[in-house]
Formats: sequence, C-alpha cells, structure tokens
Amino acid sequence: MSASSTDDVVKEWGEKLFNARGRKGRGVQLGPVASSKLQTDVRGALRRTTSKTPEVMVKITGNGKAMDKIRQHVRYISRKGTLPLEDERGDAYLGPSAVQDALATWARGGIGIPERGGERRESFNIVLSMPIETDRPSVKRAAQAFAAETFGENHSYVMAAHDDTDKPHVHLIVKASGHDGRRLNPRKADLARWREDFASALRNEGIEANATRRAARGVTKKPVHQAIFHTGQAAATDERSASSRVLEQQQQDAAREAVSGVSRENP
Repeated sequence: MSASSTDDVVKEWGEKLFNARGRKGRGVQLGPVASSKLQTDVRGALRRTTSKTPEVMVKITGNGKAMDKIRQHVRYISRKGTLPLEDERGDAYLGPSAVQDALATWARGGIGIPERGGERRESFNIVLSMPIETDRPSVKRAAQAFAAETFGENHSYVMAAHDDTDKPHVHLIVKASGHDGRRLNPRKADLARWREDFASALRNEGIEANATRRAARGVTKKPVHQAIFHTGQAAATDERSASSRVLEQQQQDAAREAVSGVSRENP
C-alpha cells in the first residue's frame, strides 16, 4: 500500500472513530488543522486507544447564576480558604478573605453579575480529573496550562487543586461573560475539544493521557448516573424490606394457629 493510500485510510478511520474533522461547538473557535497534523493526531489517538492509555475527565458540574452562589462554590473549592486559589493572571489567594479578593472584579468588571436571584448562567463549574496514582503536580500544571490556553485571553476564572481524594483533580470556575462581551455557551463538541486539549497538556507534562469518545473505546453502555443508582438501590432495599415483612407476618400467623388450633381464614 502506498504512503498516500495509508494516509487516506488513517484519515478515514480517524474521522469515523474520533470525529477529528469539523468538530466544533458554539462556545469554541477552532482554526483549520493541517492535513499532516491531523494524520499525526489520528495515529497518536489510535495508538493511545489500542494501548488503553488512561482517559482524562473534563466535566461541567454546575453553574452559578448570581454572586452569592458563585462565592459559595469558591468557598467549597478553596476548602473555606485553606487551599490556594489561582486566577487567570496567575495570582494566588489564600485565607478566609481570599474568596472576596479573588472575585472582586466579577460583579463589577465588564458585564456585571447580580448579587443574588440571577436568571442566566454567569459562571461554569468545571472539573479536570485523572485516574488514581497520576502524578498530582503534573495534573495541576496541565490544568493551569489548559485553563490559560482555553479561557485566559477572554474570560476570568479561579481554580484550585484537590489532593484529598484518590483521583487527582482540579476545580475551575469560569466567568461566562468574556472581556469582549461574548458568552460561553458550551456544547458536547466543546467538551470534547476541552478533553483533547487537557489530554494534550498532560502529555506535555510527560503524562500518558487520552481523550476519545466512548464509542471509539468500545464502550457502548452509558454509566449509571449516581442519583439513579442510589434511587435503584433504595427501591431494591424497600422491596427486600417489604418481602421480609410479609414473611414475618406469615410466620406469626402460623405460630398463632399452632397454639390456638384455629385456622386463620385466608382470603
């Protein structure tokens, strides 16, 4: 097979498996990708996928519609000021008053945010995560590079790394209104691009990381949402409890019949 034929095959499989051409969401501006770079990316993605390279996680976990809710989430990711916050300028904030300092310009700068009772999404809460035993400082540096590259030129943000769980992860809160007036409006395609960019930042840190669609990894069954799982567990528990109560009642009835000699009428 000629080199050009091989490149065509690689490109075709890349577009099928990874949707590597033309993927774009409403909140992301994508430039043209050179053909040679596209083929290199596809080859790398194929290699990482077949070798089961660890997958990154980039997830929008919520949003804030007013400053009171945004401050509440910042207090959470900073563990009430005990963990350092970092903003888009690289400035660090530590201590109980850090929340106020880090968000000083959010309510007033550019397009303001109401103190409470807002109706539109004014910020997005994002989590960047990697599997257990991934080097934590590398994850943090990759998250910093990803945030700066993705949002730093046009959006305010604060971030904090959490080291108190098994999986190393970084919380990122991004202001929806950009300095130029445009607003973030992320879609699935945007999240896919963010995953790819975070994985690339990790690889720049020497961490093997991949960002492929579930279908490309051969995963066809969606994971059960935590709330649905726990609801199902509760329902199963209730069903078992009901069965136990019926059995207990039958045993009591049988004992009374044995003692009294009078059979209970069974409807």
